Amino acid sequence: MPKAKTSSRVSSISKLSPFFRKRTDKPKLELHDYILASDTTSTSYPTFWADPEVLSQTNAYRIRRIGKLPSTLENVINMYSSQDVRVHSSQLFNCITIATPDSIYVYFYKKKDNDRVIHLSMEENQEPPIVNMVSSDTQTIGILAYKLSLSQQEQITAVESIRGQRAILGSSLGNIYLVDYNANKLAVFSFYKQMNLAAFLSNMLFVTNPVESRSNVVKSSLPCKGKILRIRFSQDHAYIAYAEHMAVWNINDQNEIKLSTVISIHHHLKEALSRHIPSHVSRDYIKANLLDICLSENNTFTVLVSYSVPEMGNYVQYAVISFTYSGSILKENTPLWILHTASVPYSVIPDTLQRAPTLLISEGLAFVTFDRTMIVVSMDKNSVFEERVVLKQDDDDILCTQVNQTVEASALMITRKCIIEFQVDTNKIRRPSAEGNIYAVAVDDTNERDTLIFKSRLEQAVFFGVPEQGPLQFPLRTEQEDISKAVLSLTDDILKGCELLPKSLELGFYIESRYVFSNRIMSVLTDNGLIHSMTENERFKILKTTEYYYLTIVLYETLVENHSFTLQFSAAIQSVLQENSGDLIRAFLIDHPFDVNQLIEQFFSTFEAFDFNLEETALYLQKINKVILSLANRAYNYEEKYLPLYEISHHFGDLWMKIYKSVGDVRQNYADKLSNTKSVIIQKLCACQQYQVAIELAEKYDDLPAIVAALQTSQLSDEEVQAKHIYFIQAYGYDYFTLLLNWLNDHGEDEKILLLSKHVPDYVDKFFENNPVKISWTYYLLQENYVKALIRLKECLERETNVYKRCDMLSWANMMLVATKEEKDDMFDPNVLQGLSAQLEFEAIQMEIIEAFKEHLNFMSANENAAMFILNKCASILVEDKTRKEDVKELKESIEKLLNETSLDKVQVIKILVMLDNFGSDVMNMTIALSRDLNSKYVKYHQEFTKVQRHTALKETYTWRVIQSNEGNILAPSSLNYFQSQELSQLEQLFKAVMS
Repeated sequence: MPKAKTSSRVSSISKLSPFFRKRTDKPKLELHDYILASDTTSTSYPTFWADPEVLSQTNAYRIRRIGKLPSTLENVINMYSSQDVRVHSSQLFNCITIATPDSIYVYFYKKKDNDRVIHLSMEENQEPPIVNMVSSDTQTIGILAYKLSLSQQEQITAVESIRGQRAILGSSLGNIYLVDYNANKLAVFSFYKQMNLAAFLSNMLFVTNPVESRSNVVKSSLPCKGKILRIRFSQDHAYIAYAEHMAVWNINDQNEIKLSTVISIHHHLKEALSRHIPSHVSRDYIKANLLDICLSENNTFTVLVSYSVPEMGNYVQYAVISFTYSGSILKENTPLWILHTASVPYSVIPDTLQRAPTLLISEGLAFVTFDRTMIVVSMDKNSVFEERVVLKQDDDDILCTQVNQTVEASALMITRKCIIEFQVDTNKIRRPSAEGNIYAVAVDDTNERDTLIFKSRLEQAVFFGVPEQGPLQFPLRTEQEDISKAVLSLTDDILKGCELLPKSLELGFYIESRYVFSNRIMSVLTDNGLIHSMTENERFKILKTTEYYYLTIVLYETLVENHSFTLQFSAAIQSVLQENSGDLIRAFLIDHPFDVNQLIEQFFSTFEAFDFNLEETALYLQKINKVILSLANRAYNYEEKYLPLYEISHHFGDLWMKIYKSVGDVRQNYADKLSNTKSVIIQKLCACQQYQVAIELAEKYDDLPAIVAALQTSQLSDEEVQAKHIYFIQAYGYDYFTLLLNWLNDHGEDEKILLLSKHVPDYVDKFFENNPVKISWTYYLLQENYVKALIRLKECLERETNVYKRCDMLSWANMMLVATKEEKDDMFDPNVLQGLSAQLEFEAIQMEIIEAFKEHLNFMSANENAAMFILNKCASILVEDKTRKEDVKELKESIEKLLNETSLDKVQVIKILVMLDNFGSDVMNMTIALSRDLNSKYVKYHQEFTKVQRHTALKETYTWRVIQSNEGNILAPSSLNYFQSQELSQLEQLFKAVMS
């Protein structure tokens, strides 16, 4: 089904377009300017979607842009791929850091002076460093981009700051380091003790600065394997996350380090995930890995995990799991309890993400970030809240996410193009369903709840998905939702004036918004592959509603531009609504859009009673013409079979054609603008299968071409169409017959011409005399009128250029001449027969040449030019002679024509036979054909041509060439050269004599 184009049919001066254009613009304010402007100014908009900063908004959450990075930093970021740039945000220090392989930038977005960006250069690394902001006791702001002198195989993979004075570093080999930079001094300690000589020597030889150990724990004694994924610090304890384990370390102010416990988190992950996979799948088949960890109050922590089971194939799924434990900290043998597990609706093929997914926790919400998607899920057992932000542009991705500490339950996303805030109203998503919370867990009907959530997402896609170039996309996922119910409910909301529509005080803005967003519903469903989830009748309803909204726009514009009609329309509205109070036009356009048909019919029923100025009347009739043609075009371009919904049949079509025919002066003065009205309406009706209505209208208003088109494009059977054609031929005579046969001829319907001519023979002779139709000679041949058949065939031969078709025609001509001879017809002429035979042989020679060319082309590569390939293989001497460029050019053009099966004249054929190697054997046949042409000037050269034939056929054979040249790669029967320039010169002289 064709897509509906939102922008193709809005008002002539759209009131929505300026708002849509602003949504495509990148934010103009950099973050520091945005913060300053938001504190001092505010702008009001007619509705949420009109605000260019609001990307999506419901009563439960809001997604908005809050500025962008400075242009200098944007340029830096856009120079690197996602793997080669790291971005970190710290609201504690009001800064954003950007690290590349050779530089670090720090952006202090709350500084009031111009020195907001600091640039630090460093030696180029294979990948950007991990950067964290820290603060000393003196409240100075510093930067930690510490790179230990590690072995070549080891890299820093995780960093966590400790109260602005120390930091914990984790490495790709699972090592953990404590960095103390208090009092502007830098000291580095290891969490593990070296216990053997090999480890000690390795530390001395491969590490520039040996690291002191601050614990008695030997790394090999722990079950923790692999790189360190994340480090979190709380209450003097560091939580170190590995793929399958979590280690908890105690760190005091004197940098003394002690291991508290190691938890085999893998066992607990499988237990939590087993509740979210099919019951027949054993937990032993679950493959789970911890990706990220967040600490919370009340002895809880939350982890992000990836998992897969055999039934899922290669796809990896994700989940967020929250745990709780007794006591203030995790200790050895401390039991863990699963609080809640939330599935994250995202799946990928392993190793296809550019970055590892990350987890943030705020106010019981989990913010999970992937490359170009952030998904927010509730970790509260009373809510099923789950929404997402998906970037649309291919060159955009999420560089960093950060909990927004200044706004409850919100997170910030730093992307390449802007900074986005996702804020959730947790009070509303945790209310009971009776208070209007569509995310409540406790509901009577879960399918009903899921349908309401789908409707909310559809609403966001419809209202905030415009325009196509916006920063976000709104994919719709479905499971058990009632899509039809959600769509029809949203349609009714738009009709009644939902919250996202502007206020109706500005009438033009309101009715245009209603049309645009109703139109968007079908586009969104189509884009997401959900259009066929609705029945045809349901789609009919939406399409019909949308079309009536458009008619109200056109009617509104008509009244605005033609104030003289306002009084008459008001009278018609009063008659339709049976009311006589208030603003009738406003009330009608807002509350009664489906009565537009009745209104226009009422208006024109009294049209002639009004004394209109002729000029104004003409302008208004053009407006009505625009409505009707738009109506037909709309149905045809959207989904052709839906046209009956628009009630165009007699109501609008007949009404307009009646006006068009009756207002003579208007028709004369505006013929250039109105002349095609009838045919367009009728053709659109036919294209949309309303052929019966089209035929009736065309017949009523004597539009013969439209009748022909209507019948020929209808779905009637061939017998029904033919019967109607015969009826109209009898009614309209030769004019209709001419139009019909021309239409059939233009569309290659030869069989139908023959069949129709047989049933209606009265006008055939006259038509074929005035119209050189190719099928005419066939008609007379079938009628066994060979004389007329020959006459028409001769006319067709003069226009036909295809070699094969000419051969076919000439063969028929020969047979018909023989037939006239047997009937002793006066038409028979022996000379004519001999001439036709010569032409036939002449065309046959060209066919042989074409087939020979095709034989050579079997050896041509795909990137070669066919004509040049033939020249190089079959006219080697001529091509090598640089003085004969014009001959080569002319010969190439002749070859191209033959390859296109275009018949050449005799001179061109002779040139080909003489100048192409090894085609001279065909000259004898050529001269025989020419000798039959009594008036041919080539006859006297018969003997010379025979010499050419004998020379090329006997002396320059393929076998002889192979033996003489001892080459095995010669293509038979081409590439034969003349051996002596004297012989070639004789041939050229002969050719010049022929041409003289």
